Amino acid sequence: MRNSSLFSITILVSALIGAFLFVGACTTSKKVAGGQGLTEKSCITMNIDQATNKTLKGRAYELISLKLQNNCLTAVVDYSGGCSNPEISVNLLEIDRAAYPKQALIDIVIQGEDACRELVSDSIAINISYLEAMARDGGIKLRFAGQEKEFFYALPLK
Repeated sequence: MRNSSLFSITILVSALIGAFLFVGACTTSKKVAGGQGLTEKSCITMNIDQATNKTLKGRAYELISLKLQNNCLTAVVDYSGGCSNPEISVNLLEIDRAAYPKQALIDIVIQGEDACRELVSDSIAINISYLEAMARDGGIKLRFAGQEKEFFYALPLK
């Protein structure tokens, strides 16, 4: 009788230690240098098919900063995860040519199952060359779905 009680306590303690290690591994903050799966010279191409892209849903994210280099806009975002690399896509949802300046609504979609809840900081490079003509014709304001930050993209006339 005493052996079975000791065995039960051993299993319970082992389970608690395992649960503590699992939860502890997924509650820290993580910074991903250089983007997940991206090299410095690669940019994600925007999906411009508006009808299908509005249905894509991903993880919530917070847009931290934006930086332009050539036609590659680097967005630093924070989102939860950390146990696996997500699938990231960028969708051009809408272009408002009637507004001044012209405006484009962009959505970053971060997909993939991830049981961890770390705060991941990631750089996502977006190829915005599709918008270059509007950037040369008075500029275009880039807005991001569900985010406060905007980016004005303007280029000199050739």
